[in-house]
Amino acid sequence: GRPVCRAGSAAEGRMAPARCAVCEEVESKYKCPTCRAPYCSVKCYKRHKEQPCRRAQPRLEPEPRRPELWGEDEEDSFRLQPAQLDRLRGSEELRRLLAGQRVREIIRLVDAGHVKLEDAQAQDPEFNAATLQILETINPGGPPD
Repeated sequence: GRPVCRAGSAAEGRMAPARCAVCEEVESKYKCPTCRAPYCSVKCYKRHKEQPCRRAQPRLEPEPRRPELWGEDEEDSFRLQPAQLDRLRGSEELRRLLAGQRVREIIRLVDAGHVKLEDAQAQDPEFNAATLQILETINPGGPPD
């Protein structure tokens, strides 16, 4: 059958890598820039785009923590701690840097895998300033040992 846009499904909130929403066989590496549906290849992306999809709606409230997502595993070192999240929320400088439409668009392109983070930082001083401010905000004084 034809692929179905599954963005917004219960599977989307998982921290584990999602399966491709088109073939449902392979771990996804990418997300549709419009609806955020996971896909694994150009072939699956083209099949996904055979049907129109809608922009994913932003969540108005944060998703509640699920205990199974906060167990001990190798990815725990990459998760932000509650105090770091609080510092991000409270940073007026970061809010100012992220107010620009161009910076937000670059973030979408990097998140969708269309642009490498390092390339975006090298090519756009405002985006680079925002990424540096994020790092300084979550780890004042440098990274932890």
